[in-house]
Amino acid sequence: MFTKTITLKGSRHQIVLGYKSMETMTSAMREAPITPDSDHIRLKDDFGQTAYYTQDNLVSVVVTDLDAHEDLRVARSIAEARAQSAFQTALGQDPTLGFLVGGVKPGLVP
Repeated sequence: MFTKTITLKGSRHQIVLGYKSMETMTSAMREAPITPDSDHIRLKDDFGQTAYYTQDNLVSVVVTDLDAHEDLRVARSIAEARAQSAFQTALGQDPTLGFLVGGVKPGLVP
């Protein structure tokens, strides 16, 4: 599954369109009607949404592979857990702050 996030000038909101596959997303882009006398774009997604915007208002488009993004979130969570564990270990060994986690007591430096 894929999402396409569209950011427009002067808007605090983003348009997020969803697609079941890269093929349907690519097909939607090919079918977007752009005529020589108009810069208006209409995009439809696989879930009943239609976005209308003009090319001159377009700031950015971000395509996200949600399956790969899920893998990234898992890897990021594991890295954060490791960092938290290393922090807790270092905190317990610190002579000034170790008492917060039941480690070294202040003033009792070995």
